[in-house]
Amino acid sequence: MPAGAGMKHARHSAAFTSARCHDEEANLLAINLMHDIVTGAKTVEEARAYYGKEFLDYRRSKPTPYMEKLRFATCDESTGDPDQAILTEDDLLKAKAQGKQGK
Repeated sequence: MPAGAGMKHARHSAAFTSARCHDEEANLLAINLMHDIVTGAKTVEEARAYYGKEFLDYRRSKPTPYMEKLRFATCDESTGDPDQAILTEDDLLKAKAQGKQGK
């Protein structure tokens, strides 16, 4: 990711990414470029170069498509972890009650 471009986090196992830059437009730019890198649309070097170009274009009042919105579809709530739980809520409540009883 572009060095010095704000904080960025990508956690594949947790299925989320975030950016904390100085404004929303810079956040969108960083997240869109992270997506491009992860999907192979851009190399890290290409993303760094594009970051600089788009950031300067924003200051020049030129079009900045990566700063306008997310350029990829986000997941809906049905895309959760496909794994099956091994404990039920009832199992957890019973264990908690047993712990309070000292058993």
